Amino acid sequence: MKFDIQPTAETAGSRRASKLGAFPPAWRSTFLQYFHLGSRLPSNDAIQNNMLKFADTDFEGQSGFVDQEHREQWGRQRRAMEEGLVPSDLQKRLRTVRERAFKFARRAFENGLREARLYERGIENAVMLQRTDFDMMLDGLPKALDGYRIAHITDCHFDTNPGLLARLKGLVYRESVDLCVFTGDYQDNRKCPQASADAAAALVELIATFEQRDGALAVLGNHDRTDIVEPLEAQGIRVLANEWVTVPKGRDQLVVTGLDDVHYFETPMAYRALAAAPEGFRIVLVHSPDAAHAASLHQHDLYLCGHTHGGQICLPGGRPIITNQRGHPRFSRGRWGCGRMAGYTNRGAGTSLMPVRFNAPPEVAFITLRRFKKRLD
Repeated sequence: MKFDIQPTAETAGSRRASKLGAFPPAWRSTFLQYFHLGSRLPSNDAIQNNMLKFADTDFEGQSGFVDQEHREQWGRQRRAMEEGLVPSDLQKRLRTVRERAFKFARRAFENGLREARLYERGIENAVMLQRTDFDMMLDGLPKALDGYRIAHITDCHFDTNPGLLARLKGLVYRESVDLCVFTGDYQDNRKCPQASADAAAALVELIATFEQRDGALAVLGNHDRTDIVEPLEAQGIRVLANEWVTVPKGRDQLVVTGLDDVHYFETPMAYRALAAAPEGFRIVLVHSPDAAHAASLHQHDLYLCGHTHGGQICLPGGRPIITNQRGHPRFSRGRWGCGRMAGYTNRGAGTSLMPVRFNAPPEVAFITLRRFKKRLD
């Protein structure tokens, strides 16, 4: 399938979008926002002046990006941040202090669960993978997309969740969807190249068990490495790194914009991609909810993300102890709205840090897009 993707020069809107990367400094975050404290790559002239240029790409096939300059620039920036070369010495010291404090708190909490004899129950909860089927009512959805079905899978953390692939395959076996989207954190240990290779193999094996008429798209999360991109694209899973693709649907088109993780690997290129997306029904794939306000500002229609695990450990009623994102707590799980944009934060399929869940069961979401029909009086 060919996609009509046109070169887009930087505009006043995209310059304005690049400023949205100026989130509050790390030192203002509280301990409970520990996960919000990812390092940011400072802007530079090369980034600010870069144009997002795209060419026709075979979505179902087979990697091969014509705009190698964009992809190579993104890859250099991402790898530099993965290797810890970008943060200042002060940022590194602050991060070390936070990590030590968090590890101490995590051990204390884990010991408390064991003493209360809740740890084993939490492990049982974490493997009770659920499917969530629902209709998403959307104002402005074209008729050609009414009934369009999306499988949304995220936060698998395959290397620390043994047996998850088998559970996922059993849940999606012989399903039929229009599009499958993955929104990051396919591995847990970002320092391990083998974890990337194993996670890529798991995703490829997973999509072979069910039908996706328009293929599969993915974005990276804060636990993922850039070296997962090549094996995924070699097997037909298109990774979007601050890029967009269009899916023609009759006289209309579906526009899917995918951002690199903005929680930990934030750059102005992500916000420029939001501004550059063409007209159509616009879906945004991001690992975390952190770019929701920016996407709403640029009039995107639907925002799909994960990262929060729905809190993973929540109070009765589903109230997260740690929201794990910068935005409003309502963005941490389930359906939400931001301006005219609808959003969904998937609770994720796996676990991280501790192999337990409470009041936040793991899930795979099957989302059916439906036109919002105004009632005639």
